[in-house]
Amino acid sequence: MLKNLKVWQKLAAIAVVMGLMIPVLLYLAVSSRNRDIAFARQETFGAQYLRVLGAVYAKLPEHRGRMNALLSGDSSQRAAVAALAAEIENAFEALDTQDRQLGRALGTNEKFAALRQGWAEVKGGEQRLTATRSFELHTALIAKAAALIEDVGDSSNIRLDPFRDTYYLGEVVLIWGPKAIEERGQLRGRSAGIVAVGRVGPEEQGVLTFLLNNVTTSSEPIARALAIILEDNPSYAARLNPLVQRSNDAQKAFVQLVQNRILRAAPTPSASTTELFQTGNAAVDSQVAINNELLTLLEAELKERITSLTRARNLILGGAIVSILLAIFLVSLLSGTITQQIAAIGELFQKFGAGDAKARAAIYSNDELGTTARSINSVLDNTVALLQTRDERDRIQGNIMKLLDEISGLAEGDLTREAEVTADITGAIADAFNTVTGELRRVITNVQDTTLQVSSASAEIQTTTEHLAGGSEQQSMQIVDTSAAVDEIALSIQQVSENAAQAALVSEQALANSRQGATAVARTVDGMNAIRQQVQESAKRIKRLGESSQEVGEIVQLIGDIADRTSILALNASIQAAMAGEAGRGF
Repeated sequence: MLKNLKVWQKLAAIAVVMGLMIPVLLYLAVSSRNRDIAFARQETFGAQYLRVLGAVYAKLPEHRGRMNALLSGDSSQRAAVAALAAEIENAFEALDTQDRQLGRALGTNEKFAALRQGWAEVKGGEQRLTATRSFELHTALIAKAAALIEDVGDSSNIRLDPFRDTYYLGEVVLIWGPKAIEERGQLRGRSAGIVAVGRVGPEEQGVLTFLLNNVTTSSEPIARALAIILEDNPSYAARLNPLVQRSNDAQKAFVQLVQNRILRAAPTPSASTTELFQTGNAAVDSQVAINNELLTLLEAELKERITSLTRARNLILGGAIVSILLAIFLVSLLSGTITQQIAAIGELFQKFGAGDAKARAAIYSNDELGTTARSINSVLDNTVALLQTRDERDRIQGNIMKLLDEISGLAEGDLTREAEVTADITGAIADAFNTVTGELRRVITNVQDTTLQVSSASAEIQTTTEHLAGGSEQQSMQIVDTSAAVDEIALSIQQVSENAAQAALVSEQALANSRQGATAVARTVDGMNAIRQQVQESAKRIKRLGESSQEVGEIVQLIGDIADRTSILALNASIQAAMAGEAGRGF
């Protein structure tokens, strides 16, 4: 079949075979870029949603704290609660708009509806809720908002981001930042209720100690994540370091206020709700500012990544199109040059065979075919000069016709035909044509070898692409497994932290009981000292009483002696009276 094809057709077939792998490789490369672009674009959807959701999350803890103070007796918080409720309502309206746009893609519609229903239950609870119940409902609502933040991180691929810096940006925005905001908010809310009541009991001391410990430990994972982010992106330092310093200073001032003015001032706190909310809001707002800045950096990173991936995809498409057009152009140019030169040589032989001794081949190139055409023209010039007779011309013409018949397949693309080399003048022409044919076969063989090499390289590229795709899928699965393991570890750490917190609370209660026992023991010792003094005083009095009793005994003895003497005197008088008879009876 190939021998029936013309030269340009064979070249076109080679180009088609070479181009078969290009669409496959192009599809694999473009599909990979499109998947990466879609992955990053989904992350941008999550970042947009988190920015609006974060505004709601930042205000709910303050509303909880002010409601706790109001329901605990601080009526000055009524106006602030109403104004804050209006701000939260506006934030929910903005979140509702965002949820209608992105909720289906992120799967947040139902959980957002539950979050808004929870807000409706707590925002008007001033008349029907106690301080404790209001605090519990607010805390449950904040937990729902935190869960929604994590769900958005999962559904938007932010928690599966393959790059280290953006992964840790997402971790702070999704987990550690909201946790720090909630810990500071709980400390602010509990402290506000205690200040409003005006009494710090042992139970309140234990709760505040536990919350102070949580506030301190919640900033540690944020510091570690920020260190990694700045290690990968030192240019972020100018934007993040001032915010981190401001947050640390605000947290320190807030913790010192609670420790010195409430916890150590027990049982009567010396802080006011006004300065408590002022200092606590500064601590919370500084962490919110860090979260917003990290979210801005994450969005910028994702935007730059999408732009880079889109540019790479477009470059691949453009390069493929240019390569295809260039290949078509080169094949057309090469085919046209070869066929044009062969056609010119064939036309020369036809004219020369018809008796036109002046016919010559046109020269279109300087390659082997052009050199052959020049050689043929030179041979014809010499042949015409050597023709002497009609018979010789006829004989030469016959030889030329035979030569034309032998190489007629060359014009049709059959490069396997060779002319017979004879001793006459046409033998040189036949030898030249055989040389041309050999050169053409060599050129075609080189082209075929090149085609095979390109096909082999394309196969290797395809295999490499498949390995890369498989590796990417395996890496993605490993990242998912790692993320799940990290979540389990984080849960275990959280449980350990809760157990440790409970242990700390029990220890604080035991410490308080020990202090009360020590006080009772001290009072008992004081009482025993007082009893000892009373006993000593009683002993002194008993001693004095004994001395007085001894003196009374002596007096009693003296009186007894006097009584004895009186009795003897009376007896003697009776005897004398008896002796006197009737005269002594009156005596």
